[in-house]
Amino acid sequence: HGSKLSLPDSQVQFRKISQGVVRSQSSYVVHVDNSLDEYPVTVEQTISFTEHCSTSTSESSFRLKSARTFISYEETENILRFASTNKVSSMTDNDDPCVVGQVSCVNNSHCIPEGSTFKCVCNNGFQTLYTDEATGDYGCVDINECQSGSHSCDNNALCINEVGSFSCQCRQGYTGNGYSCQEVPQDCSSISCSPGAECIESAENGPHCYCIPGFV
Repeated sequence: HGSKLSLPDSQVQFRKISQGVVRSQSSYVVHVDNSLDEYPVTVEQTISFTEHCSTSTSESSFRLKSARTFISYEETENILRFASTNKVSSMTDNDDPCVVGQVSCVNNSHCIPEGSTFKCVCNNGFQTLYTDEATGDYGCVDINECQSGSHSCDNNALCINEVGSFSCQCRQGYTGNGYSCQEVPQDCSSISCSPGAECIESAENGPHCYCIPGFV
């Protein structure tokens, strides 16, 4: 008939890695009320937003404190209720471990504060590749979304891998943005033109409707 979950008071430290993008990584233990069940949870967040009030692209950190967090699932209404009190504050250079820690991060990664220490996390589109398991040396290498199948291209599109990302291109005979592709009509029998227009077939673009003289 519904369960209530409780989270301890916590603070999450976010790092602004570029204009309009912040990242964080935090760990919690979720408790189920009236039960001994506990579930460890690790949350990685990348938040993108439109930044209007600042033109600064420099990296900085801030802290989000959460308290009295309440989570309840109401089975009869099929609703998940969530509430908490929150406070956001900036971190100074003295208490921001990434001020010094960023220089320890490899290419294509960013520093994420974790309490009084820090962690280097690969950028989106990159994954960790250990070059020496004994010493923990690693690099952040590009994820080939086209090979891994983690892309979102249409079934009738080609996936093109790019550094840190990918792009999609509709295959020949299809049109669209690569994420959604529609088959190009092959002849005039497959389309209907408005009054005052006629269909002309083109080997390059397929059939198209063109206004006849005197119509626009």
